Amino acid sequence: MSELVLKTSNLTKRFRGKQVVNGVNLAIQKGEIYGFLGPNGAGKTTTIRMLLGLMKPTDGSIHIFGQDLKKHKLAILSKVGSLVESPSYYGHLTAIENLEALRKILNVPKARIGEVLEIVRLTKDAKRPVKGFSLGMKQRLGIASALLGNPELLILDEPTNGLDPAGIQEMRELIKSLPKKYDVTIVVSSHLLSEIDQMATQVGIITKGSLIFQDSIEVLRKRSTPTIRIHTNDQKEAKKILLSSGIQVQDQDPFLTLDQADDLLTAKAVKNLVKGNLSVYRVEEQKMSLEEIFLDLTKEEMSL
Repeated sequence: MSELVLKTSNLTKRFRGKQVVNGVNLAIQKGEIYGFLGPNGAGKTTTIRMLLGLMKPTDGSIHIFGQDLKKHKLAILSKVGSLVESPSYYGHLTAIENLEALRKILNVPKARIGEVLEIVRLTKDAKRPVKGFSLGMKQRLGIASALLGNPELLILDEPTNGLDPAGIQEMRELIKSLPKKYDVTIVVSSHLLSEIDQMATQVGIITKGSLIFQDSIEVLRKRSTPTIRIHTNDQKEAKKILLSSGIQVQDQDPFLTLDQADDLLTAKAVKNLVKGNLSVYRVEEQKMSLEEIFLDLTKEEMSL
């Protein structure tokens, strides 16, 4: 059985009587990249702040590394790295100097600075003032800071926010490389399913403070039932032919849609249409994209 690095039970947060996080039960296994997904304002950052001990839950519990965060906060957080919102840095100092200030607080060896700069590919820019860094470089420096204390759990809140496409791809590849190379479990939040899809092994979807889905990306894809669409020169006649041969179809102008995406059924449908002297222009499989599944799951919260 896989080891749970992070587990929450009925995690709840209320502000002035308003329920912002509602009975969330997270289960995150060792070595996973867990995509924590939801529309803006869904409760992601509030949940993350509670996981990091920055905010007290109204109800529920948080266990990290098998220990209660409430009782063993310092011991647990010494093994957790995080990047929440924008990274903190001193613009007039170099990357090395920024990390050195943090290193003294964490009390880790000086050699660790070079190690984390190499991990995030900032070695060549280590002696440049950070104020001259691009946004992507600043984000990578933020991750270097989060990795400085050799964490076993890394929590990243919207790490690609504001980056250009090249920066997003660079950040994505960096995050994907960390679990295997450095034996770290990662929680990464985002409001973009396309981003999570390309990084995460597991996904949790939160909307209006409630966790509505938690499983692998593959299981999420299975929620999309494929259909077969057929376009002919005479849709009305095509429907008659298919129904008379026992094949159930629906009108989806300008297509007819088979109720089942079955190869044998599709072949039978095409054969019967050709036999009925109709021209078959197109036969295609249609599936909901992950983004469409996400929007369907969170349809009541269309503020994306």
